[in-house]
Amino acid sequence: MSMQTMISILQRALLDSEMFWKEETQKETDVKSFIQAFVLPVVVLTAVVSGLLTMLFGYRIPMLGVIRPGLSDMLIQMVGMVVLYILSLLILGWVAAYLAKLFGGKEDFPQAVKMIFRISVPSLLGQILGTLPYVGWIIALGLGLYSLVLLYRAIPVFLNVSLENRVKHFILFMISAFVVSVVLNMTVGRLFVPHDMLNQMRSDTLSQGGIPAETGRSISG
Repeated sequence: MSMQTMISILQRALLDSEMFWKEETQKETDVKSFIQAFVLPVVVLTAVVSGLLTMLFGYRIPMLGVIRPGLSDMLIQMVGMVVLYILSLLILGWVAAYLAKLFGGKEDFPQAVKMIFRISVPSLLGQILGTLPYVGWIIALGLGLYSLVLLYRAIPVFLNVSLENRVKHFILFMISAFVVSVVLNMTVGRLFVPHDMLNQMRSDTLSQGGIPAETGRSISG
């Protein structure tokens, strides 16, 4: 997919969402091809740009100041972001399709995957802009909330859930999404923990507490 095509799709997903969704539901979707052609390019681009901006601006952590991760740490986090997003997309696609069946809608896994990806475009943009100092977290929060608004509006379009059952589907899906996020981060997410940055944070924390970093390493070792 060319960069121009990607930008056009992202613009429509943000600014012309409902018309774009209706066009999307008319297309047959193979999940594997959809992920390869659309999801991976966008998620990889998001991971790379947010990673580069994080290396530039660093993490602003209360009491510790700004911590700038190294290249190896950011590569680990970039890969982790892509892997966790794809896993979440597939699992939550199944959840959304199953809930649609429970509430009289259409149990369509490919359409559910497509729906979740389309509505998550603002939150992916928020991950990039969230790296900006001071105002980034406000922008990321606003875009994350906008993704939730899009999800609420998209459920009837993609999965044919009636308007009266949309709230039930939305609430149960959000609970499921929270549980899936926690489980994935506590399991698969542990494989992508940037140990060098954690060691730096541990050393800074010990120093803030009046304990020399060398002593802290000796104690922890």
